This record gives sequence, C-alpha cells and structure tokens, in this order.
Amino acid sequence: MFQNDYIMRMIREMIRTLIKLLCNIDLEKTEDLQLDKEAAEKLLSLKKLADDSQVEKAENQLLEGLNVENKQDFLVALLFYQYLNEKSDEFLSASNFSREEVEDGLKTVVKLYGYEGVTEAFL
Repeated sequence: MFQNDYIMRMIREMIRTLIKLLCNIDLEKTEDLQLDKEAAEKLLSLKKLADDSQVEKAENQLLEGLNVENKQDFLVALLFYQYLNEKSDEFLSASNFSREEVEDGLKTVVKLYGYEGVTEAFL
C-alpha cells in the first residue's frame, strides 16, 4: 500500500511538473487548462473507456493516435495518465491494469516526446 501511495505521488508530481514546464499550465488553476476541441473529445473518449473498465483499450488508442509533433496530444496523454493515477488500486485491478502500468505508460509517452530525463528525476 505504501509503495503504491509513493508511486501515485511521484506520478502526480511528474505530470504536474511536465505540464507546467512544457505547456505553461498550472493544474491548480483549472482556467489555465485549455484543450482544443479535438483534444478535449479525445480525452473524454479515453476517460469513458477507462471508466468502463477498458483501460488497456483506452491506452492502446492513446498510444496509436499520438502525433509527437502535436503538443495537444502530449497534454491529452499526460492528463489521461493523471486520470488513471487518481483511480483506486481496486479499480485498476478490476480493470486488469496496475499502478505500475500507469507508470510505464507515462514513461513511454514522455520518452516518445523526448523528455525521458524528467522521468528519471521522479521515478
């Protein structure tokens, strides 16, 4: 339990830091968070799949649709993993997903965008 708590905090802080540094968005100020229509719809769709216990399907859709030239896609990915990170261990387990898979997926996305040094500082 303690280890998962620690992982959750590290994931939360890494996402918050990346969004602040790379997108100049403070997640504490929700008015700063602005997604274009396509990105907002994509995030909503991914969250719905996750809520329907189809986390792996949502993650696969996310990764298959990433355009590393698109900052909005990166923001959607970070927000998606933040959303998953906020889910309980019980929910993730019931969805055949784990906290470690959230961490691994986040690391994969961050590496695709060329910021893997940030993950090393946190995880």
